[in-house]
Amino acid sequence: MILRSLLFWFAFLAILAVGAIGCGISSWLAVSRFAATFEERRATELESYARFLMPRLRPLARSGDEDAIAELCSELGRSLGARVTWIDPSGRVLGESEVDPTRLDDHSNRPEVILARSGKRGVARRYSDSLGEDYLYVAVPIEANGTSGAGRSVFRMSVTARTLERPVAEFRSRVLAALYPVLLAALLVAAGISWPAVVFLRRLREGALRVARFDLQSPVPVPMIREAGETAHAFNRMTARIEERLRRMEVDRRDSETLLASMGEGVIAVDGDERVVIMNRAGGELLGLDPKASIGRTLPERIRNPDLLRLVRRALAAPGAVDGSVRIVGPEERYLAASGSSWIDPDRGEIGALLVLKDMTRLERLEGLRREFVANVSHELRTPITSIRGFAETLRDTDDLSEDEARRFYEILAREAARLHAMLEDLLVLARVEKETDDGEGIRTDETAILRVLAAAAQATRSRAERKSVRVEVECPEDLRAQAHPTLLEQAVQNLVDNAIRYSEPGQTIRVAAEERGGRVVVSVTDEGAGIAKDHLPRLFERFYRVDSSRSRKDGGTGLGLAIVKHIAQAHGGYVTVDSELGEGSRFEVWLGTPRGS
Repeated sequence: MILRSLLFWFAFLAILAVGAIGCGISSWLAVSRFAATFEERRATELESYARFLMPRLRPLARSGDEDAIAELCSELGRSLGARVTWIDPSGRVLGESEVDPTRLDDHSNRPEVILARSGKRGVARRYSDSLGEDYLYVAVPIEANGTSGAGRSVFRMSVTARTLERPVAEFRSRVLAALYPVLLAALLVAAGISWPAVVFLRRLREGALRVARFDLQSPVPVPMIREAGETAHAFNRMTARIEERLRRMEVDRRDSETLLASMGEGVIAVDGDERVVIMNRAGGELLGLDPKASIGRTLPERIRNPDLLRLVRRALAAPGAVDGSVRIVGPEERYLAASGSSWIDPDRGEIGALLVLKDMTRLERLEGLRREFVANVSHELRTPITSIRGFAETLRDTDDLSEDEARRFYEILAREAARLHAMLEDLLVLARVEKETDDGEGIRTDETAILRVLAAAAQATRSRAERKSVRVEVECPEDLRAQAHPTLLEQAVQNLVDNAIRYSEPGQTIRVAAEERGGRVVVSVTDEGAGIAKDHLPRLFERFYRVDSSRSRKDGGTGLGLAIVKHIAQAHGGYVTVDSELGEGSRFEVWLGTPRGS
């Protein structure tokens, strides 16, 4: 069984490989050191021969007898078994034991010759072009008649590299022969270390499998080796405590489930594979999921929301906490504030992520309305304020304005100031309606005669209608009544009539009517004006939205009239609708309250 263990062979071969590599490196270092030492010793021997022959060389160097020099080089080459070369100060070879000197080129640029002329020993190992093999060269200067530097002759001795390699090869053979018993010992040591280690690991594995089967009564045998014995003792102590820990974990799990179920925030825990481990009731409701059916399933299987999945992956990758927002698209759009962090599953030890979700839909919508409102107000106020400032500065800085020009400027200032006042009044009305609606108690309503409200609204807009030659007709049963806030309802009808007058042509008629329809009271304002294109209708009741911006501002419109109508209708528990065609006029209907009897 042990011999079929991959771990045994892995450990055995690893230890053997370490030993073999160590032996190989040691052998390589020894052979390299021997080769370097032997080469240095051979170079020293050649230098010693050259120094020994110096008394014979100096007279020849002083006399310059080339025949004698050539004869001496040949004689020394035969007797010493080495190549001998004599190089004069100009770099010309005067004597050579192996090659005809006349065939050799200038030697003044040879490295060993350059060093010798500087007064040092010149040593070089390189390929010889003249003889076609590697040589070890040793060159010494010949001191004669006080010459120095470039004026020195050089005596050079050299031997072939083959004479250096034979001893190194013999030494290498002896080293390799000595490695065999070392490798055999490494083999035995590797087996001696691997065998008991694998036996212990197999016993430890069997003990772990027993623990996995909840067999906690069979301890792991303790071996003699101290480290392995300590490991076995630790394993047995761990086994003894697992049962107690399991009992405590079960109690903690039940407590955690109770706590999570009672939380208002959504809590979701996933493992490293994004598989759902925990999901409380609130988390399932926020995401539109069944918590029990989601356990064990991957989060991408259960919900396809890129914001949520991106946050989960950030939490899995980041060491600390991460925050983000999640937008849930569905029948009811939701905005969630999410915070997540990495965690460790105590049951499986896997790294996962824990997310806490809080429903921020209402706050997000309010914040969006606030941002849009501030931007729109800023935009709407900028034009009249700029106009007032410009004309006021013109009046202040211009002394030669005519009376007509000054009157025209004052009229513009008055018109822009009136526009600002109207805008502020509309904003106050809108704020009051929204406040009363958001307080939860709603607006105070009374049993109201609808005809009286419609007549009051028509009377308030009569002067403007007459200036434009537009007729306003009221049609309403005298006994029609509804639960309403008279002042706010009159404001809504007046805004609709003002809007109809603005877009009507002279001679046209505006009809203001009310009736009971489907158990509700419906107030309608119908005109014969230019009408509204279909693409404008979805946004018609937004704050500051205008179909024709230039015309609306010219006529004094604030852009808030229809938004006020919508909020007044909602404050009465109803809504407002519009039906319009280009060139055929428009019809606005305000539906009040809930159907009677419902």
